[in-house]
Amino acid sequence: MKKYSDFTAIALLIVILVSCSKKSSNNTTVNPPLTAEVWPQKRILTLDKDANTYKYLHRVGIVINRNNLEKSYPFSELAKEKDCNWEVKSEGQRNGKAVYSFHLEKNKIYRWSIGKTGTVTGMEEWYLGVHQGTNPPNTDDWLFYLHEGPKRNGNKTVAIESVSKPGWYAGDLGHTLTANGVKMIQPENSGKIVYFERH
Repeated sequence: MKKYSDFTAIALLIVILVSCSKKSSNNTTVNPPLTAEVWPQKRILTLDKDANTYKYLHRVGIVINRNNLEKSYPFSELAKEKDCNWEVKSEGQRNGKAVYSFHLEKNKIYRWSIGKTGTVTGMEEWYLGVHQGTNPPNTDDWLFYLHEGPKRNGNKTVAIESVSKPGWYAGDLGHTLTANGVKMIQPENSGKIVYFERH
């Protein structure tokens, strides 16, 4: 009987240690998805460059770029001038999680889609690009998981994760195609995930 209770205690201790080690090794856990919101939404997405300047996301050809904008400039005017106002739509679920698409509000045949390029040394790079067509691609490259972040400048924020490349997020880095484009990054930990302001 004592041997049995010793074995049970050891087995229980092993289970506790394994579950604790699993929890502590998950360094890229992000905030929950945006399930409590109403869709579709129209959004201009920005990052802070400095105290007076945003970087906003807009379409240039087949890529999404980060360009500068004075914070005092009206978003209503920017939306008229640039391809930067995105309709964000709910697209059902993948792997039990809600997924979304981004379409250019004034011309919905343009939708976000991740693309692959390479560095001059042949290293693979993934970037935030644009798919053009009335129908989406036949892959999940145009779908994204959205994760709510902390408020910034009084605005809600969101992290944008690729569905076809889970664990890869839209970042604040350029890539080989365009230096001010949006590179998809695989963060080392949750502190490296980029959150975009929603306007």
